[in-house]
Amino acid sequence: MAKVSKVWKVSRVVIFALPALYLAGLFVASLNPGKIFDYIFSLLDVLHYITGAGLAIYLIALGVWLYEILKHKRRYRHLENENLRIKAVVYDRQQEEERLDQEIKAFEASLPEVKAAPDNNIEASSSKDSSDTPS
Repeated sequence: MAKVSKVWKVSRVVIFALPALYLAGLFVASLNPGKIFDYIFSLLDVLHYITGAGLAIYLIALGVWLYEILKHKRRYRHLENENLRIKAVVYDRQQEEERLDQEIKAFEASLPEVKAAPDNNIEASSSKDSSDTPS
């Protein structure tokens, strides 16, 4: 996961808080339309600048958000492709292992069977060795 800087966290709060404060101020002004609207209309030019700045801030935040989404989608696609590549390598290695196992089994099957010698021959040879050694 991408690390988000502290500056971005704080600026994101400010970016989303300013339009919220602006809208809250307009809501409060609509509750007492008499004097407040007269005051707001006297500041109409300033209100246009504030609205324009709020819109610009909102569009910047929206652009950054969309950029982050696209960046994460690209990273996700890259990881998916890497995952598929790793799966293909694992599958190829499993197929190679199975092919080698079949070759080994075929080779073992082609060898003649060797029967084990009886155990009593070993005892007989060891008794001869003990009689040959001087005491």
